[in-house]
Amino acid sequence: MGKNVRKRRRQSGKEYTDSNGNLQRKRSLKYDTNHTCRFKCCEHFSYDGCLQIYTEFWTLNDSQKKIFYSQTTSKERKARTRLPNTEFTSRKQFTYKYHLKKSDENIRVCKQFYLDTLDISQTRIQTFHEKDERGNIRYSDKRGAHSCKNIINTEPQKEIIRNHIKSFPTIPSHYCRANSKRQYLEPGLTVQKMYNLYVDNCNRDEIKPLKLYVYRDIFNLEFNIGFHVPKKDKCDTCEKYIILTSQPNVNEINAQTLRDYLNLKQETKIERDTDRNRKDNSVVVCFDMQNVMTCPRASVSNFFYKRKLSVFNLTAHCSYNKVAYNAIWTDNMMGLIIEHKFGTPGHSSIQEVDNVHSHIEKALGVAEIYSPISLVRVLLKVRPKHMKVIQMKKSQFFDFQKVSQRFKFNIQFCKLNYLRIDSSRHMQCDYQFCFSEELKTHTT
Repeated sequence: MGKNVRKRRRQSGKEYTDSNGNLQRKRSLKYDTNHTCRFKCCEHFSYDGCLQIYTEFWTLNDSQKKIFYSQTTSKERKARTRLPNTEFTSRKQFTYKYHLKKSDENIRVCKQFYLDTLDISQTRIQTFHEKDERGNIRYSDKRGAHSCKNIINTEPQKEIIRNHIKSFPTIPSHYCRANSKRQYLEPGLTVQKMYNLYVDNCNRDEIKPLKLYVYRDIFNLEFNIGFHVPKKDKCDTCEKYIILTSQPNVNEINAQTLRDYLNLKQETKIERDTDRNRKDNSVVVCFDMQNVMTCPRASVSNFFYKRKLSVFNLTAHCSYNKVAYNAIWTDNMMGLIIEHKFGTPGHSSIQEVDNVHSHIEKALGVAEIYSPISLVRVLLKVRPKHMKVIQMKKSQFFDFQKVSQRFKFNIQFCKLNYLRIDSSRHMQCDYQFCFSEELKTHTT
C-alpha cells in the first residue's frame, strides 16, 4: 500500500496497513445505551446524533481535526486538593474538559463518552494540548500558499533544444504515403544519444543544459520525427475499411466496395501464382524498391549533423536463374515489349524481394558506411551466390519528361493492375484495372 493511500485511509478511519506491516482496524461508533455519568450524556445525545458527529469527524483531514480538538476540548490547571485527615496531596495538576456540539450549543460530556463517540484514544487529546502549549500546533496547512520566488524562464534554453533537434538532417520514408508529413532520422540515433550531443554542445558553449525529460517532451510533442523507418506499406483502403467496419452503422455500399476490393486482392494473388508456375520459356521478374539508404553511416557524433547522400536500391528477382539483382544508384544520377503487373497496394507479397531486403537490412545493421562504394562492398558480401549487384551509371538514366508531354494517355495509371507497352505500337498501350476483365487498348 502506498504512503499516500495509507494516509488517506488512516485519516478517514478505514482499515489500513501501517508502515510496519501491521493491520490497523477500522474505526466505528461506540454508543452504550446503559452509559451513566454525572453529565447525563445519553440523555443529551441520541445514537443518530452521535453517528452524525462521528461521520463528520472522520471526513476531516489531520489539520481540520486539530481545529475540532481545540473547539471541543480544553486543558485547565486543577486546584490543589488534600484528602481530609491525611497529609496526602494529589499529584494531578491538570484536568481536561470535553464538549460536543448540539444545535450550535457546546454541551459538556464525560471523557469516556467523548472518546467512544469519536473512537479515538486519550493520547490524541493529550498530545494535541502538549504541542499547543509549546506552540508546535499548525492548525492549517501552509504548504503551497506562498508564491514561488525562484521561477526561472527556461524558454531561451528550450529554443536551443529546438534548434539542436532541427540540426539533424531528416529524410522522408520511401514506404510512407505522399500525404504523410512524418520525417525520419537515421536508425542509429536515439533521443538519449541526441541529448548527450546536446549536453556536449552546452558544455562547450558554457550553457547549463536542461534535463533529459524536457528534451524528450519537446522532441515528442513539438516534432513529427521518428527513428525507425516502417518496414512495409499499410494499405490505405484496408485501413479505411477497418475503421468503417468498427463502427456500428455500416451501409451496404461500403460493405460491397470492401468485398470487391478483397476479390481484387485475391485475383492478384492467383495471377501471380499462375505466372510463377508457367512451364513455357517465359521469365517472371519480381521487383520492388527498397527504403532509401543513407551514407555516411557510422557511430561518429559529427556524422549525425551532416546532410546524407541518399542511395537507392531497386531489387529484382529472376525466376529463370533464381538470382536476385540489386541496381544501386545515388540521388545525383538520374525499346522492347514490356509487361507490368502490379500488385494491390499494401498487399504485393513479393516474398523473393522482401527476403532480399531483409538480408540487406540485417547486414547494414552491423556495418559502418562512409560512401556509396562502401555500401556496394557490403552488398557484395550478402549471399554472393544468389545476389548480384549492379552499380548504375549516369548514362543509363534517361529524361522522358519532355517527351511524355507530347503524349496524352487518359488513363488512371495508379489504379492499373496490368500495363503492356509494345515498341512496334508506340502510340498504343494495353491495360487492365483487374486481371479478371478483358484487355483494353488505348491510343494516344
